[in-house]
Amino acid sequence: MFSAQLDMAIEALLKDQFGTHSELDLIKILQAEPFNIFVNYDMKFTDELFKIHFALYNAIYRLRTKWLTEQVATIEIKLSRITISPYQDKSSSAIRLPDPLQSYYLDWSNFSTSSHDVDNMLEQFWRQMTGHIAEPKQKQQALSILGLSLNAHFTEIKKRYKSLCMKHHPDRGGKPEEYRTVQWAWGILQKSTR
Repeated sequence: MFSAQLDMAIEALLKDQFGTHSELDLIKILQAEPFNIFVNYDMKFTDELFKIHFALYNAIYRLRTKWLTEQVATIEIKLSRITISPYQDKSSSAIRLPDPLQSYYLDWSNFSTSSHDVDNMLEQFWRQMTGHIAEPKQKQQALSILGLSLNAHFTEIKKRYKSLCMKHHPDRGGKPEEYRTVQWAWGILQKSTR
């Protein structure tokens, strides 16, 4: 797709540019001289904006892997923000959690997502961002963590949450990881069951 030209441009733009960069700013820079990338796409159309976004994130995820391997820098990707930090060897002191979006953006077959599917993804994204719903899988996982069935009522959920908090609270001898897991489940269920 855009690979070689985009890869070189992204690496040139972000190398030694520690800090946070917005996706939109990067796109505007890439559209201008000397890069002239994405100039044939109109960002007024959702499907074209998605293709720009996808190609950019594909390149950034690949660059993140490259820089980690070469011990150049670390790249953190959150929503429309990309944060570049100096490389620090954290292999022995921290666990790197998998990024669920990385496999999506590294699969070029997703570049051809239909306009309808893009609209559905955007709607789902905004509903989650505004806190109106939780993903069905998240709700099911949260109920499982609390040891409840799918048809549990909010009062049951709240009672079980309080009980597990008392049991797993670090100040009462519980494990912090289990306490955080219960907190996560409660956050999901609060959004989706009231």
